[in-house]
Amino acid sequence: QVALMNLGYLLKHELKQHLKSWSLFISMFLSISICGFFVWYSPYNIILSGYASATYLFSTLYWILLIYIPAITMGSICDERNNGTLELLQYKPIKIRDIIGAKWLSLFIIVFITIILTIPWCITISLMGNLDWLSTLCGYVGILLHSSLILSISLFVSAKSKNSFNALFYTWIILLLLIGTPPALQLFGIKSNWEIIILRFNLHEYFKNMSRGVMYIHGTSLYIAITTIFNILTAQSLANTQKQRGATIRRFIAIATILLIVIGTYFFPIKAAFTLSHKFSLSPTTTKVLKENSLPIHINIYYSENISEQDIRYSRDLFMLLRSIRSESNAPFTTKTIKINNPESER
Repeated sequence: QVALMNLGYLLKHELKQHLKSWSLFISMFLSISICGFFVWYSPYNIILSGYASATYLFSTLYWILLIYIPAITMGSICDERNNGTLELLQYKPIKIRDIIGAKWLSLFIIVFITIILTIPWCITISLMGNLDWLSTLCGYVGILLHSSLILSISLFVSAKSKNSFNALFYTWIILLLLIGTPPALQLFGIKSNWEIIILRFNLHEYFKNMSRGVMYIHGTSLYIAITTIFNILTAQSLANTQKQRGATIRRFIAIATILLIVIGTYFFPIKAAFTLSHKFSLSPTTTKVLKENSLPIHINIYYSENISEQDIRYSRDLFMLLRSIRSESNAPFTTKTIKINNPESER
């Protein structure tokens, strides 16, 4: 109860401090305005896409939040440490986890409000066509997971930096490496088994799936794990007394446990499709046909010349589709029945 009171008091204090800052409202206004421009007025806007979907909105938000969240978080810890406020808090009967929890929650509430401001755009899209609200809700869950991860990394870097500008710069570097490495490997080609493993931890790919209404248990656990680990590392970086340093072992045991859980989910590629149209999962009719079929199944996959066969073989979506067919079918089905063809080479 005391811990909750401390957390509530600190959260209220943090929110008051943020709401006093005009720079926060300016950042929020600029972020929403830029997002609105790309969604409605850019050469690739939603209207010209020809169908009612919030996927482009989520894709735009994804990149804008990578700039917006570090900008409002950069001075959260380093500025307070420089002016002595953080040191005063640590000598009071307040735990480090309460300090970090209050900072993280206050910033998450601000980001949540920013994201909510885009809901009227979804309502507008639904008036233009048949918007799949179930997949849209899944997309918002993906955006919140993405925001949580950026917040945790930003707070950690702020705790390790000497000033706000260093925190902002190093946060962008870490995010670039974390999110940009797997797509870069995909762009330049897969050359080793290690690169294939790295591609399985492609956060951007998991987010794109969530924006379409598909959630993988491994992708979701990966977002939650990275968020939690960086919060633990932030707490560890702020520990300065002997009693606080005594919690180091417990923190690293917690990190090891989280990593084991994430690795475990890697071997169980379970997904849930939150779409009304069953675009990314087997429909009830297809499932019925598969169950009634007793003939061997042969699958031919055709691809265009600008997509490599190797990319297709390691595509998680293809793997999950074949896994679904295999689980629902009573017919003989082995990987030997799968054939990948390039139409250009058959001409």
